[in-house]
Amino acid sequence: MLAYPKTRLIDDDGQGIRDHDDGLDLRSPHPHERLRQLLRALGYANPVYGVIRASALRQTRLLGSYASSDYVLLAELALQGDFLELPERLFLRRIHTAMSRQANPTAAEAAVWFQPKRARRPSAEAWRLCFEHVVSIVRAPLSLRDKLRCSLTFALVGGRRYSGHLVHELRQIIVAPVHAR
Repeated sequence: MLAYPKTRLIDDDGQGIRDHDDGLDLRSPHPHERLRQLLRALGYANPVYGVIRASALRQTRLLGSYASSDYVLLAELALQGDFLELPERLFLRRIHTAMSRQANPTAAEAAVWFQPKRARRPSAEAWRLCFEHVVSIVRAPLSLRDKLRCSLTFALVGGRRYSGHLVHELRQIIVAPVHAR
């Protein structure tokens, strides 16, 4: 479904900072195994800049207007098939203070970047991200058995990955109205 090269991180002047290993060479005949590996290793989402089969991309919801929608797009693609990581470091990713991840380190700040009108409301971006992952599994062109396996994988691995953010957002949503009085 997708092929991408290894990554070198560079600074504002194009000088190498360090090599980055995405660890997303996802080659398994089982969608839940590809999803598990993706959820465990996903960081910068560099593979989204790789070469993607057009037919596979047409079956996704593309990038959404919410934080980390690139994670969901990659999950949708991983549910459809393999990712191939090329061994050469051909992708140069610039790291600078104005990049979205640096300028908006929290989910709430990223949410405002995507939807500025939501600045005053408590954020539920981790909940949104989990919901979008579940929708991706339901929509995937998979058998019922594979969808159930992927759902269980997301509950276990994704739950572990996002649990801290989910709890934090719940506290904000519940506590914020109490403190506002």
